[in-house]
Amino acid sequence: MKLEDQKFLFLDCQTTGMRPPRGQLLELAWSYSSALTSNSIESYLLKLLEGNELPRKVSELTGIQESDLEHAVPTSEVLEKLKQTIELADKPLTAIIHYAQFEKPFLIDLFGSADLPFSVLCTHQLVKKLFPDLPSPNIRGAAGFFGAPIDGIKRGEAHVRATEQIWKGLQPALEKQGLHSISEIQGWMETAPKAKRTRYEYRLDKLTRLSLPDSPGIYRMISKSGEVLYVGKATSLKSRVNSYFRGQKNRNRQKLEMLSQVWDLRVTSCETPLEAALLETDEIKRLNPPYNIVLKRGQRHLLFYNHDFSKANRSESTEFSIGPFRNHNWIEHLRLLANSLEKDEFVQIFFNPIPPENMKEGFKLLLLQHNKKETKSVRQLLAWGLQLHRNYEEPAEDEAIEEDESEESDIEQELSIEEIAAKFERLLRRSAVEYLRSQELTRLLDSDITLHLKSGLKKLRFQHGTLLQDKNYSSTQELETPWKDLTIDDYDRMSILRSELVKYEYEIGDANEK
Repeated sequence: MKLEDQKFLFLDCQTTGMRPPRGQLLELAWSYSSALTSNSIESYLLKLLEGNELPRKVSELTGIQESDLEHAVPTSEVLEKLKQTIELADKPLTAIIHYAQFEKPFLIDLFGSADLPFSVLCTHQLVKKLFPDLPSPNIRGAAGFFGAPIDGIKRGEAHVRATEQIWKGLQPALEKQGLHSISEIQGWMETAPKAKRTRYEYRLDKLTRLSLPDSPGIYRMISKSGEVLYVGKATSLKSRVNSYFRGQKNRNRQKLEMLSQVWDLRVTSCETPLEAALLETDEIKRLNPPYNIVLKRGQRHLLFYNHDFSKANRSESTEFSIGPFRNHNWIEHLRLLANSLEKDEFVQIFFNPIPPENMKEGFKLLLLQHNKKETKSVRQLLAWGLQLHRNYEEPAEDEAIEEDESEESDIEQELSIEEIAAKFERLLRRSAVEYLRSQELTRLLDSDITLHLKSGLKKLRFQHGTLLQDKNYSSTQELETPWKDLTIDDYDRMSILRSELVKYEYEIGDANEK
């Protein structure tokens, strides 16, 4: 019987840890199928052992939530269902698993014996052996390389389907090696010398990327199924896109995984890099590509504050007129500080916890260093931050810090009182920068911008946060609440505009005055 006609047990495990007993099976999925016929997949969430919890990292990776586990099945019941499938299968039975070295210890623990009722064949090892130049042999990279859709490959069922597709994609390469049975494959895996990588092998036709225009624009990396994997901007489309495919050094795993799946490109040329950057942020929102990280909507939204910053609202109004800010912003930390000062009881204000008594002493020291009287309200703290920002010697560095939504990445422990005072000072300055930024973004919402380019003047008009393409635009009336109907999409667009403008000589005017 040909390999493509033979049925196998395609199997996947999701777990709470790397090895038993530190981790346990969380999800088990399998199908009994051939390369030509894909049968239905059985998939079960397993009840956690008493005292065990669903790790946050595992939840993020798999999408499994605590609420999902309410319908979880006892491990013994799932094992019986798997045994029933095995009992009805043709013998000898082989389980095909992607990255079997991870799954096998959990299967041994499940069956209670190292003598599993099936042999195991690892498609991860097969891919590495047959396609040594593939940038990424992991399940997403390999599945995408063979043309399978990769969207949603998180849970066990999707992993089983992807493993089936990888196995199907491996058939021609196995036949080319003269391998027509499991025993032949296993013998070849043990005896064949380790394949050496020469250069990465890509699905994207080389001429496609070499023929790209040498102009600004955005590029979209496309899978075989037509899914947009990634959207990026470029000053030169030809140079930027081809840089992905040159050399083998300094490639992170995520990028290699994506490049394994790229079958095609779609590009849009723009007149200037600024317009490319604006189009990029809109396309990322529209397409939600899996390999883009920044500029995605996610759980982000806007916040606006009332006059004394005592309340916040998601939309602008006459009452909530101070903004816009992102929902994760430094003003929120400033409000925590003001509340702590008002109650004389410090809550956790920074990302890394600091003992409350140390925070209290650190803020007292900051007041002493600047000869300040006790300051409690958000407005007073913000005014102080604005003063500190104006007198700061390196505002460019502070701007760069402000763009990051988290504080220092290192875990700070046992900070001195002087270091805590410095953290408070940075908080005040960052809040000021964010406040000034919100005013700048509002000014840009309805603006006429003239860029001084080598080729001449380039005029751009923005109305209500959108770049107008029609040159016969008309003037608009200035709005009392210009952000009322706008979203994080518009905030990002104006933020990109603001950051890109510093690269040009430009003039800016109010579009409402025309």
